[in-house]
Amino acid sequence: MILEAANGHGEDGEGITFPKLTYNIDFGDIQLEEYLVFLIDDDLLSSDSTMSTFKTTEKGLLFLQAYNEIDKMLKE
Repeated sequence: MILEAANGHGEDGEGITFPKLTYNIDFGDIQLEEYLVFLIDDDLLSSDSTMSTFKTTEKGLLFLQAYNEIDKMLKE
């Protein structure tokens, strides 16, 4: 959900802010911060400290694509 929310968000793809993430995803702040650290450490999400935004990386997009394909197969 975090990767999908951060994928292509914003007018120029600049990313999504933490407050918008907390609004779009039903996690508490501390739990969301833990997931963000995990996703950034695994290079699935990037963080821009000057803009205070998060953006799905190319690796994250590939993960989303694979996840969605597997999810579709399991539902069939």
